[in-house]
Amino acid sequence: MLDGTRRVEQLLEKSRIGLSLNLAPNLPLVLGDKDKILQVIINLLSNAQKVMEESGGTLTISVSKTEHGAQVTVADNGPGIAKEDQERIFDRFYQAGQKERGNPMGVGLGLAISQKIIEHLNGHIWVESEPGVGSAFCFALPFIRSE
Repeated sequence: MLDGTRRVEQLLEKSRIGLSLNLAPNLPLVLGDKDKILQVIINLLSNAQKVMEESGGTLTISVSKTEHGAQVTVADNGPGIAKEDQERIFDRFYQAGQKERGNPMGVGLGLAISQKIIEHLNGHIWVESEPGVGSAFCFALPFIRSE
């Protein structure tokens, strides 16, 4: 995980964005590939960093225990995502807010790839957002059953 931590630090070190971690203690192991899970987290952080670059703010990564597994949330206090964009945000090549920005911030594959990774790991990924307030990208993965 040290390599992943360093990659996150490199992503944020030249910006005015703070990072907060909220990790639940004693979480059981989840079913999954740590490199693929890290790829999803870095993608979510990178997306948030892009939309918050000018305004600054804080990104929060939270890991909590749910009834069926672990939930990871990457939340920002950026511009938020319009409801009509939220419905398509995981579509390939779709970029929320592109009309307002004028130029694309990437190719629009990161969230689609992240969704495929999480679904392949028997998990679920979604977005919660309110324009003007910020966004939270969440995914849940099942715990490894100990029987």
